Amino acid sequence: MTLSRREFVAATAAGTILIADWVHSAPLDGPCPKAFAAIDAMVARYMREMNAPGLTLAIADRNDVLRVATYGMSDADRKEPVRSDHRSEPTADSAREAPADRRHTSGFPPGAYFHYSNLGYGILGLLIETLEGRPYPDVIRARIFKPLGMNASAPAISPDLRERTVASYVSYLDDRPYTRYGRLAHAPQIVIDDAAGSIASTAADMGLYIRMLARRGSPLLKENAFSDMSKRHIRLADEGEPGYGYGLFTDTLDDHQIIRHTGGMVSFMSAMHVDLNDGIAAFASVNAQQGYRPNPVTTYAIRAIRAANANKPMPDPPTPNLPATIKNASDLAGVYTSADGAKIEREQKDGGRAISVGHGARWWTSEHYSGPRTFDVPDAWRAFEGHYRNEDPWTGSGRIVLRQGKLWVNGTAALRPVDANTFRFADPEYNPEWVQFLDVVNGKARHVKVSGTDLWRVEVR
Repeated sequence: MTLSRREFVAATAAGTILIADWVHSAPLDGPCPKAFAAIDAMVARYMREMNAPGLTLAIADRNDVLRVATYGMSDADRKEPVRSDHRSEPTADSAREAPADRRHTSGFPPGAYFHYSNLGYGILGLLIETLEGRPYPDVIRARIFKPLGMNASAPAISPDLRERTVASYVSYLDDRPYTRYGRLAHAPQIVIDDAAGSIASTAADMGLYIRMLARRGSPLLKENAFSDMSKRHIRLADEGEPGYGYGLFTDTLDDHQIIRHTGGMVSFMSAMHVDLNDGIAAFASVNAQQGYRPNPVTTYAIRAIRAANANKPMPDPPTPNLPATIKNASDLAGVYTSADGAKIEREQKDGGRAISVGHGARWWTSEHYSGPRTFDVPDAWRAFEGHYRNEDPWTGSGRIVLRQGKLWVNGTAALRPVDANTFRFADPEYNPEWVQFLDVVNGKARHVKVSGTDLWRVEVR
């Protein structure tokens, strides 16, 4: 089953994708309807640009859930729209340092860096179980869902939830990068109770959750606890403005203090922004995994509600995100030549600063490249090249190639050797994730572990 771009555009043309479920709407003569209309128009355009099947949105302030809206399709084949009582899986992307074991030891002092780690959040869930003396899902239900009235939410994803969960989508070809308007297929069922990602919730319940954050944690947290949770404890690697607190990114938006996070599941993408100065929050979730997060929706929703509250004109929507637009494209202009003489030519404009291009195991250099063109590698590394796969929907495929004297994962992430068959990701330097090649038979590794996850060689391209 697939959802083609043509089917989607036909279903959503002329702004007809909106199906809104109002929870507590502003008075018709008040400022918010103007903001809601502006948000709806922005969402309709954004969904067409990003090829999103469906989207849910919740907006709240300190006093109330202002609005819950649903857009687009839950199941395109059956022409079923997304409904407000549909659950999605809005689990947060984690950004913790990985726990130290014999391969995860980073060589850096605690707190120097952070790194995304589902394993780290899973360990925190086990710690909560130990301290509470009850299963992690029971803790979430009792300590968060019940006090906030999140009665439609579930702390573990089980088969029993599927009937009330919005249909969701993954790339039809899951062994390669997804292109913006690529073919989609229905996602498989997943069952999970891991603390790294096991929440199923409706947009209305997520409105209650972000209202709590807009209230600076009330009624779940005292002010000193929320202040500690929402302040920056570590900068991001790029030394920019954003940082990380306790499970939340800290940032600014138009000089307002913001806490935010994103979430990615097998077939969902979510974003959450909370303006702590004005007490306005927004949450959005897309029922597909296409490699992005709906941050433009949540940031625009906050700006629109701010403008409405101040009786100001609606903000301009974000610049269109068109798939044919490539940032700094002129820097890639030039002629690139591979070792076998094959050429790639890109129209020369006012740049040409890129000096080489890589794709899988192939490599082309421009006339500006002056480095080495041949590389010596250990013979043993050639046994590691190939296609490895795990049918778990969280994992899928990984291809190992040799290029420029290095092993690469999927042609985009370089590895650096730790010992004869164990490697770490080369960038960033503090990345603790590891790759280990095992079971070499007839000159080929048959098994690879990626930070503990197993994949097995498949002799297909």
